Amino acid sequence: MQFVLFTDNLSDLTIAEACAAAKKAGFDGIDLTLRPGGHVLPENAEVGLSEAKRIADDLGVAIPMASTAITDADSPHAEVIFASAVHYGVRRLKLGGAGGGAGGHGGVCAAGDLPLKLHEPVQHVFRTGRAAGDVD
Repeated sequence: MQFVLFTDNLSDLTIAEACAAAKKAGFDGIDLTLRPGGHVLPENAEVGLSEAKRIADDLGVAIPMASTAITDADSPHAEVIFASAVHYGVRRLKLGGAGGGAGGHGGVCAAGDLPLKLHEPVQHVFRTGRAAGDVD
């Protein structure tokens, strides 16, 4: 079992500082905020998660989870967030952002537990590791 620290409480710190603080406090990793105002912005998910993973790996901290503002398949950047999460090893995504929930289904979701509207696009990402519009 991994214990992770939610980085929303560390929003004034850089990702490196948040990772170091989590490690110093005895956590195995971080629950990275990947939403507007978070450590990684949704529109920068690919590059942001790549950099966050590099920093975390260098510091010996895992990023097994990210908290998002995704509420349905039409949420801005939803597919690229899921594809980037799969690519960089983030296997748990919290949907709905702060205080919300995906259609009333707040909490951590895996592909099989998603609200129906999210299920197919996310299943595609988990099957292929790519968003629907990606090309070779």
